[in-house]
Amino acid sequence: MLFDRRLPNIGTIDVDKASEGLVWLLSRMPQPDAAPVAGSGFVLRRNLAPLLLGAGGTKEPKLDGPCGFTSILSPQQVKELSDWLEGIDADQLRLRYDPKAMTTESVFPDIWLDDEGAFEDYLMPYFNDLRSFFVEARAKNQYVLVFFT
Repeated sequence: MLFDRRLPNIGTIDVDKASEGLVWLLSRMPQPDAAPVAGSGFVLRRNLAPLLLGAGGTKEPKLDGPCGFTSILSPQQVKELSDWLEGIDADQLRLRYDPKAMTTESVFPDIWLDDEGAFEDYLMPYFNDLRSFFVEARAKNQYVLVFFT
């Protein structure tokens, strides 16, 4: 039922096998500043990229997907992620794209050294779709379910 695109008011996105590559790239991006903690004298930064894999979301065992747990991102998490993704452009990601390191670190799928168009033709279109998906979810103040099939 979750795969049925005819459900009203339900948005879906499929990033094929690009999720690990996108998270690898995004984890190398500057992270947004968190709100200062009163009296602490410092500001914590946290990496938002793992949210795309469901890390940091609320685990929902009743909705476990075929390839692991399902995680629910709150509207606040969706907003944080969307705001951050909106500030990232292709040039910033291109600077961090390193097919040799991605292959060495076994980033799935193993295409980075063999496919010269892996960044422009594979990762970037999925990144643009992902960013648009989160911008729309933010505008509607929606939760996002993250699961893999």
